[in-house]
Amino acid sequence: MAGRSLKVSLLGMEKAKRALLRNSLNKKALAVELGMARSTVSNFFSGKAVDRLNFEEICKRLSLEWQEIVDMPPSKPETEEIQHTISKNPDFVGREEAITDLNNLVNQGGKVILIQAEGGVGKTTLAQKWFEHQGLKPPQLLELSVGKTPQDIQLVEDWVRLKLQDYFKETPEQNFCTMLEQLKSKLQTQKVGVLIDNLELALINNGEFIEQHHRYIDLLTVLANSSVQSITLITSREPLYDPAVMSLQTVKNYELEGLNLEAWEQYKVLRTYALYKRIIL
Repeated sequence: MAGRSLKVSLLGMEKAKRALLRNSLNKKALAVELGMARSTVSNFFSGKAVDRLNFEEICKRLSLEWQEIVDMPPSKPETEEIQHTISKNPDFVGREEAITDLNNLVNQGGKVILIQAEGGVGKTTLAQKWFEHQGLKPPQLLELSVGKTPQDIQLVEDWVRLKLQDYFKETPEQNFCTMLEQLKSKLQTQKVGVLIDNLELALINNGEFIEQHHRYIDLLTVLANSSVQSITLITSREPLYDPAVMSLQTVKNYELEGLNLEAWEQYKVLRTYALYKRIIL
């Protein structure tokens, strides 16, 4: 870490925001107190690079160890491996950083990660390919499609019952809470991936669950338990702010940005080449 600039990690960003609240501060007040530009403090909390001295001073004021929240760049071999995997697949173009971010969140203890972005950005593809990179494909990848419209939202109890029967070969209990305990017990001994797609249908505008779909909270509480071996990725057009879920330390929000112009051009070239190969073969 000899460089002049540092930036906070995704997990560190959450710790810093909690520390800000714990110290009864906001970004403006912190900037005034430390005699820094507001843009410097804003960049710090949004994960952008700031001068090393400013980085350390902000951490000191918030009673944080800067070494524990700083973003450590992945090693060269790891970066090369990710780029090699992605370069073979046009659906992975421009997602090297996103794959690395998801890896970092999992390595830092994340059990449930919500990938949030507008429609058409590639949330589901990213999640599926990340699981594939981890060696988790169906049937080891358990998929829950929340639905296509607010009228056809998947009932959590039906999904849990079906997975207990079909995948875990377990006779489901009648009581929903007992079924969740059965699922938790299986996830503690078996490594699987869980993909929950289109969660925004079960959310209201403030990012909380619609009252009649509160059982999603119960499911996510089980999936977020630190004792389970599963990793859950969620896709949603809306962020998740439900306090009953976000209070769990192993639940993370990840905002996926759209591809930049260079990545789009590379995507079009690779996609055209893939279609050409399909036609001539």
